[in-house]
Amino acid sequence: MKRAAILVLFFCLFISLSQGNAEAVIGIPDVTQAGTLIVPLMEKGVSSVHNTLTVVSHYCSGTRTLHWQIWDINGNPMTGLSGNQSITGDQAWVSDFGTILGGASPAQLTQLTQDS
Repeated sequence: MKRAAILVLFFCLFISLSQGNAEAVIGIPDVTQAGTLIVPLMEKGVSSVHNTLTVVSHYCSGTRTLHWQIWDINGNPMTGLSGNQSITGDQAWVSDFGTILGGASPAQLTQLTQDS
């Protein structure tokens, strides 16, 4: 029984230590000197008040840069719907999808909702 437990332990260690590089894991620094927040789905109701609110809080000392980018329905980055925000310690960046869409042109709105 003891031998079986040791074999299971070594097998579990082998499996956990033989994994590849960690990618997209919380706590691993990004190559770009900016924080990249990925929100997989942002919604804005057409005839309702539904709206995606995004809040990014910065609790460290110093100033950090937050880069935001909107992609269209096909996964292409939208020109003009992106930006950088500087956040200092104990500040938050708050934005909602309705505010971002308020600055979009009719062509950009069409690109967000219709397949090319």
